[in-house]
Amino acid sequence: MQATRRISDCRIVALCDRELLMAKQLGERFGIAECFSDLGDMLQATSPNIVHITTPPQSHFSLAKQCLEFGSHIYVEKPFTVTADEAESLIHLAEAHDLKVAAGHNLQFTLEMLEMRRLL
Repeated sequence: MQATRRISDCRIVALCDRELLMAKQLGERFGIAECFSDLGDMLQATSPNIVHITTPPQSHFSLAKQCLEFGSHIYVEKPFTVTADEAESLIHLAEAHDLKVAAGHNLQFTLEMLEMRRLL
């Protein structure tokens, strides 16, 4: 969330979590009013240009597919999908809709972060 806020022309329009309370708590913390427990509802209500998917890996494919079918670009945390076939399917779907897909790489397991955890 902090990295996204460093992009000058980027605005977070909504949060979504199956547990609405979790989305609302994060929304309160970061000043984001639109919170949802259903991805379809969020897409319909806010029409996001890009959706950042940070869920467990086994849900990446279905959520990304839903976003692409709606017309949103996707940024999916690694692993992008669980299987190569799922990844290929999403890439083809994105190409068919003239959308972008990207796999995110967080820094949790870099040598520096592992050393920091060891020191703590």
